[in-house]
Amino acid sequence: MTPNDHVNVVRIQEASRLLLKSHATMGEIAYRVGYGNVSTFNRNFKRMLGMTPYQWKKSPDNYAGQMLNFMISALKGW
Repeated sequence: MTPNDHVNVVRIQEASRLLLKSHATMGEIAYRVGYGNVSTFNRNFKRMLGMTPYQWKKSPDNYAGQMLNFMISALKGW
C-alpha cells in the first residue's frame, strides 16, 4: 500500500463515519476529510467501497463487510 493509498483509506473511513452520524452535505464531508472537491471524493470512495457515497449512505449495512474486506487486502503487505 502506498502512502497515498493509506491516506485515502483513513479519509474514506472518516467519511463513512460522518455519512452515518451527520446530516452534512457530500461537499462538506469531502472538505472535512481532506478532499478538494466532491468529484475526487466520489471517485476514491467508489474505488475503495465499490459504490458512491450516496449509494452507501442509503444502505449502510454494506459498510462493515466491505471496509473489512478492503482493509484485509490492503494491509496484507504490511
